[in-house]
Amino acid sequence: MSHEIRTPLTAVIGTTYHLMEENPRDDQLKELKNLKISSENLLALINNILDFSKIEAENIEFDETNVDLHNFSKRAMSMFELSAENKGLSMELRYDVDLPKAVKLDKLRVQQVLANLLSNAVKFTNKGYVRLKVTKEEQTKHRVKVRFSVEDTGIGVEEENRTMIFDSFQQAQASTTRKFGGTGLGLSITKKIIEMMGAKLDLESQFGYGSTFYFTLDLEIGDEQQIPQPVQSSFDLGGLKILLVEDNEMNTIVARNILDKWNISLETAENGVEAVEKVKKDDFEFILMDLQMPEMDGYEATKRIREMRF
Repeated sequence: MSHEIRTPLTAVIGTTYHLMEENPRDDQLKELKNLKISSENLLALINNILDFSKIEAENIEFDETNVDLHNFSKRAMSMFELSAENKGLSMELRYDVDLPKAVKLDKLRVQQVLANLLSNAVKFTNKGYVRLKVTKEEQTKHRVKVRFSVEDTGIGVEEENRTMIFDSFQQAQASTTRKFGGTGLGLSITKKIIEMMGAKLDLESQFGYGSTFYFTLDLEIGDEQQIPQPVQSSFDLGGLKILLVEDNEMNTIVARNILDKWNISLETAENGVEAVEKVKKDDFEFILMDLQMPEMDGYEATKRIREMRF
């Protein structure tokens, strides 16, 4: 189900990014940015729903990698800048320059946590600001405690509702869903993810004046040399011969739109059987293999290709 839901959404997001790079008119760019926001919000909602059962069973594995913490924080904010701008809100990042450049964290999960908190802050704030603060609490030779705080000048949370809002499918008031939308899953999932990372999500709020959600992660200091570099949107791969194996036509179109800018020779296959046959007849320097496909999936196709080649 995860695959079937995410596959068409991948095509929507990929096509949107492609069109934004095709020098659209200003009015078109504005609409594409709105489409980008909507699709990313939908992806966040889908991730929450699909992750809910895994989180309830505490069946989540964390994959920690080297991350440029400042860039990571800016990226988390940037996802909501247009939504905030449309409401006349100020988006602010307060970043502690004493923090190490590189830390090890699960980029996907911490991004999911910040996205849920920032999305709520923008949703429930009609004037003023939304602020992400990333500060150092203490540091040793190999580890650093980093506090993440999301502050807003929104509607706030009443004292009697400050525990209930962290329950699954719950919001502070019955009218909240009608007025603001949402599933009531975001804070519940955020709280559980943070607890599984060995931390605690806390709340300070004054009803009618705003809220601050915050948590502290004990992180390993990373290696700056191993921080992944941003991928260029266009560069020359010198005619590299690539086989793209993908059963979804829209995803193939999106991939081709990207890869055609990189000066490659691209062949496509719709399933694992076709991929194996093409590899028998031709030499490819690189294979991009989908995993879930009819007739023969990517795992089996990869196994057979390796047996043929090695």
